[in-house]
Amino acid sequence: MVFAKRRVSWPVRMTGWAVLGCSLASSGLAKAPADLPSRPLGDPGTWVTPNDYPTRALRNGETGTTGFSLSYDAQGKITACDITASSGSADLDARTCELMMARARLTPATREGKPISGVYANSVHWQIPETPNGDVPEPGSMSVGFTVHSDGHVSDCIVTNGKGVQHSIPAGSGPQRPAPMAPC
Repeated sequence: MVFAKRRVSWPVRMTGWAVLGCSLASSGLAKAPADLPSRPLGDPGTWVTPNDYPTRALRNGETGTTGFSLSYDAQGKITACDITASSGSADLDARTCELMMARARLTPATREGKPISGVYANSVHWQIPETPNGDVPEPGSMSVGFTVHSDGHVSDCIVTNGKGVQHSIPAGSGPQRPAPMAPC
């Protein structure tokens, strides 16, 4: 059996909105979804914290601004980090990409409403953090010496920093041992 092709039409009543929509589409005023740039998920300021300062850079007093670019796929997954402007410190630059690869999250850019791969650029300003009392922390090693007596109490606690400076810790200033529990 062979079917003949026929054009079938039904009368359609168009409302004002339908006519307007058809005329906008035919005039080219109706546009495809907008192209959007990539956007960070959350606050990029949380991607690097004062605790992330590289020890050697801190010890050497290194500061600066590291420019970086992140390549990402259509799902927003970071695939590469490149330094676009060096801080002048290899340690700060390397730490920047290490942290971005671990913590940065992006919403990918879109073209015609569809996610696409791309590049996101920003920078990290590395400034040596200050402690609440205004001191700059000094990374390094330390040693602790103390005496444990036969009854279990500790005395003669001395902390020596990496420069050989000793500090005595007064007796009773550490954590206290909890009182023994009474038998049930």
